[in-house]
Amino acid sequence: MDKDNNDMTATDKIQLTEEKGTLFIPLYGKALNYRSKKSILNDKTASDIVDKVGIDFTQHKRLGSEASAVRAKQYDEWTNDFIAKN
Repeated sequence: MDKDNNDMTATDKIQLTEEKGTLFIPLYGKALNYRSKKSILNDKTASDIVDKVGIDFTQHKRLGSEASAVRAKQYDEWTNDFIAKN
């Protein structure tokens, strides 16, 4: 990473152990949702992060389904409702 610039380039991919890489599965689901034609989260940041980490998400494709995006959307709605009421 350039010390003067916090942006990562394609050559600065993050490398994680396989165990730690599985923690990115929900993030991958959000990225898949962002890349779909009918995104419900519009989480560009998730997509950007997935592009920058050095993880082969294809091996986790079933686990990283868009179900995590649906779950995240539901949590967003519950959180917004709570905040509005309190």
